[in-house]
Amino acid sequence: MPRHKKENGLYEGKKTAGQVLREIREEVGIGQCALARRTKVSQQHICAIENGVQSPSFNVVRRITIALGVSLEYLSKRMGKPVMGDLASVDGRAKKTG
Repeated sequence: MPRHKKENGLYEGKKTAGQVLREIREEVGIGQCALARRTKVSQQHICAIENGVQSPSFNVVRRITIALGVSLEYLSKRMGKPVMGDLASVDGRAKKTG
């Protein structure tokens, strides 16, 4: 499926946190093992998140975004939906506010 970029360079449509984290990781040019070392999250867990097998906690997403040098807001825009909403629907620990 082709992706269409908006004027601001962000992708249209909704994606999971794992899909977008993989895209950003690849754009930054860092492998899963290096990201695992930087975040102290196992490579297996990162792989499972990116493949949609496991849902990351908010803490894990935060550690990954810091390691990749992006904000949670940027991740949310790339996903096309609020980060907290995605995590709350699967993780159960994150809560929507507002």
